[in-house]
Amino acid sequence: MKLRFKPNSVRLRLNRDEVTKFTKTGEIAETIEFPGRAVFRYGLRVSSGAVPEATRIESGELMLSVPGADAKAWAGRDGEIGLYYEQKLDGGGALRIMIEKDFQCIDGPAEEIDPAGYPNPLAATGCKPGEEK
Repeated sequence: MKLRFKPNSVRLRLNRDEVTKFTKTGEIAETIEFPGRAVFRYGLRVSSGAVPEATRIESGELMLSVPGADAKAWAGRDGEIGLYYEQKLDGGGALRIMIEKDFQCIDGPAEEIDPAGYPNPLAATGCKPGEEK
């Protein structure tokens, strides 16, 4: 599972195996260890409600929650790339939350190609991201 931050946004990308695990267990998480015994854990879980629960970060853990119905529908539709939400922030503004299926890389080194990645729709066109055919 890949994690990406940008100002006021967080994105998780899951390959096919990770999506399958998430839909079967209701949660998926990864841990990053840093020097000095520091640990950062991040993940995704199914919430019990019909709307996304608050994204939270505490005690070195970032956990995103999505409604079970959304997760099930997303996992079952090949053409549906992601789930997208906004969470209101205290004092105004919003945090953008993106959970997406991770496509196979078509322009990187062979060792970076994830065999469990979703087939990249650009692979059939012969285009690389940012190119036009």
